This record gives sequence, structure tokens and C-alpha cells, in this order.
Amino acid sequence: MFRLAKLSLANRSVIALFTVILSVFGFISVGQLKQELFPSLEFPQAAIVTTYPGASPEVVDSQISRVIENSVANLEGVTTTSSTSQSGISTVRVEFEYGNTSAKVSELLNNAVDSVKSTLPSEAKPNVIAGGLGGIPVVVLSVASDTGDNAEIGKILPSVADQLFNKVNGVKDVQVVGIRDYQINLTLRPQVLAANGLTAQSITTALKTNGFVFPAGILEDKEGQITVEVGTPVESVEALQSLPLQSTVPGARLLTIGDVASVKYALAPVDSISRVDGKPSLAISITKTQEGNTVSISKAIKPLEEELKTKLGGNVTVKETFNQAPFVEKSIDDLIHEGELGLLFAVIIILIF
Repeated sequence: MFRLAKLSLANRSVIALFTVILSVFGFISVGQLKQELFPSLEFPQAAIVTTYPGASPEVVDSQISRVIENSVANLEGVTTTSSTSQSGISTVRVEFEYGNTSAKVSELLNNAVDSVKSTLPSEAKPNVIAGGLGGIPVVVLSVASDTGDNAEIGKILPSVADQLFNKVNGVKDVQVVGIRDYQINLTLRPQVLAANGLTAQSITTALKTNGFVFPAGILEDKEGQITVEVGTPVESVEALQSLPLQSTVPGARLLTIGDVASVKYALAPVDSISRVDGKPSLAISITKTQEGNTVSISKAIKPLEEELKTKLGGNVTVKETFNQAPFVEKSIDDLIHEGELGLLFAVIIILIF
């Protein structure tokens, strides 16, 4: 230590210059820190969840779980597979070697599922679920109509939000939560069906064979050509009610869906609810890419909130309910503050001794 101190005192200008250079590079490094609240961890594992309504655990295991598990077991990088079969649902978990990204895992598993989809029951619906901490939203916005009618803004919000926020550099996905969808509910009349030799399958067949438009060729003349289409799309409840049913009883009168079932166009069951300050609202969840900068994305989104209000008609309230950026900025400010205190005390100690 004595020799080091003697060398430093003998070369004061060099040591001072070296200290200034280190300080400058330190401040530059702070400005280039990747500013995010959570590290971009990606877990090399995923799950293939397949729904098969009405099937027993034994059927689910033999017809779905085993088929999918055998398909993914030989994929490159797979370390272990496991499956759980329950009534109406199959879950196959797949772990890969570390180093595989969520995108690659999803691609491999989707390809494996597609290769065996033709051998699965037609009612089975497989879905690949993969991800990491990158799926945590950077910003969550709530959007509520000032009139209390969120259904109207819900019709245009997904497309408006997608176009507006996806242009921000580093944004990966924009999702809207809380929109109520509509569906058609059929309440069958079993007595009428049975009396006319019809079943629920008869309605299914009618829905599959009607209401579609098929290309039938092209007509050409001196003035040009037109495309010919056959069929009429079902675009109303009345059109659905008038679809004919084919009876298995000879000589039975022609019945329609409206004759054997009550048809209603109503709100679909709620699958997500969003409230802010106790009032119903819609939520916009914005996630980033692995390379995206949390603070930069947050700052770029802020001025777009007013533009979102304008595109939705103006009579809406847009409120920020979650934002990672303030936590990140506070952590960086604390880091700089601690560094400055450390530098100050180091200078004081050197002056004293």
C-alpha cells in the first residue's frame, strides 16, 4: 500500500486524469443500463392444453395425452415430458434444454401438434402455452366510457389500440380485456324433435350444410368477367331460424330450426372482468419484446393516450393502472445517488488521511 500511495502522489496528474475517465465512463454506463423492472427470463418449458368436452379421463389419456406426448418426446432439445388427464381436458408439460427461447419452444410444439391433429378427435382443441417474465405487461391502461356504455367503444377499441400502440418500437403485443361478446343460444324442444324423427345432430348437420357461400366459377363476356358464388350466408337470427332440417321419418313435414328450438342472440358468458375505482372498464395490456426498453416504451406510450381518446370519440376516460417505468427510474436514481455518496465519502477520506 505504501508503494501504491507513493506512486500515486508522484503522478498526481495521471491519477487525476484516470479518475476523471473512470467517472465519465461510469456515468455513461448508467445511461446505457437496460431499464426494466424484471429481467427478461424465458423458461424452456411449455404446456399443451387440449379440451375434449364430455370425455372421461381414460378416453382423454388414450386418445389425446398419449398421442401428443409421443409426438413431442422426440423433439430436439426435449429433456422431460409429463401429462395429466382429467375429465374433458388433457395437459402435456414439456421441458427443453436451457438456451431455447419461448418462441422456438412454441414453434416446435405447434409443429408437433399439427402433425398429429388429424389423429385426434374432431372435438379436441389443443393449445400451446409458453412464456416467461417477458409476458408481464409494461403498461396497463383502463378505458371507460363517460356515459357508462363500454359496449360501443369495445367494438372499435381492439383495432384502434392495436394500430396505435404497435407502432411503438419494442412493443410485442397489445391485448384488450373486458369486452363482452355476443353468441347465439339454442334451447331445444326435445318433444318436438322426437315426434318428427329429429335429434340434436340434425341441427348440427343443418348448421354445417347451410349458410355458406361457395365459389361456382367465372362468367366472361365482352365487357369483362364476374365471379359466381352459390349459397346465402346466415347473417341474422331470422335466417338461422329458417334453416331446414332433414327428418329420418318418411313423409314427415319439413321443419326448420325455429320450429324445434328457441333461438336467442345474447351476451356470451363473462370470461374476464375489468374495473377501475369500482366502475366497469376495459383494460389494455401492453407487453414488450425481449430487446425492448421498459422506460422508453412507457415514455412513448404516454403521449398516445390523448390520441386514443380522440380516436374513441373523446367521451372516454383513459387511466394508467400499472406502469413498470416509475419503479425502474427510481431504482436507477437510487443507484446514482448511492454512487455519488460513495464518491463523496471516498474524497473526504482521502483528504483526511
